Amino acid sequence: MLRGLPSYALRLSALLIPLGLGACANTISSSEVTPSSQLLKEYDKTLTKSEQRAAISELEAAQAKARGEASPESTGATGAKSAETQD
Repeated sequence: MLRGLPSYALRLSALLIPLGLGACANTISSSEVTPSSQLLKEYDKTLTKSEQRAAISELEAAQAKARGEASPESTGATGAKSAETQD
């Protein structure tokens, strides 16, 4: 009897552990599940082309202001390259 006890205990635990874990599992219906594409949209921080241009122009204006230069908007230089990029 004592020799078969470890084997019996192992078989019993192999049966009871999955049953216990299965009983604790939370079941979700398909109507409650949110598609992953919808979840990713909330985290997507990609800028549109116009937003990219606006952000770049704001950064260039801030850098020019930090260097003490006039901003490209105030000089009327549209589409002209800065002195740094012309080299």
